[in-house]
Amino acid sequence: IRGRTVWAKTWRLTAGHIDIYLLDTDLQENSEEDRRITEQLYCSDLDIRLQQEMILGIGGVKALYAMGLSPTIWHINEGLPALQILERCRRHVAEGMDFSCAFELVACSTVFTTHTPVPAGHEIFDNQMMLDYFHPFLEEMGISPEQFLSLGASSGGQEFNFTTLCIRASRFHNGVSRIHR
Repeated sequence: IRGRTVWAKTWRLTAGHIDIYLLDTDLQENSEEDRRITEQLYCSDLDIRLQQEMILGIGGVKALYAMGLSPTIWHINEGLPALQILERCRRHVAEGMDFSCAFELVACSTVFTTHTPVPAGHEIFDNQMMLDYFHPFLEEMGISPEQFLSLGASSGGQEFNFTTLCIRASRFHNGVSRIHR
């Protein structure tokens, strides 16, 4: 995160035959600031919020692979774990695939569900903030800042919308009820 290595511990909760994994940054290896990233969800500080979503999306993918788990279908529930898209693309590019093919491969194995179709239900960040945080990813994926920002561009173009990213990077979309379309 912005040039820092942030460590996360994985907690496993088993509910029936389902394993649920939680990530926690409250570790001695992290700075005080980084230990608090996962302290409180849905905070109003956009920097912390984006860092939380990096831990969930990017760290979540890394954690699953580190545990030997290789999902064939990835589910994104709302925009919170949207950054898994970027990490999965980055991994494919690192294996020799070009970004365009990597993005399509990720999209073909991603399902997106929405259940909060109101403005407050969308994760939206300033374009410059996204570039500040993701500059290393752009280099690793071999894409320009403009290509990157276009993945999350919505009306106006000055903000990066995680819902837009999820829709563009998935081939199956649904809502939790008929009223959510």
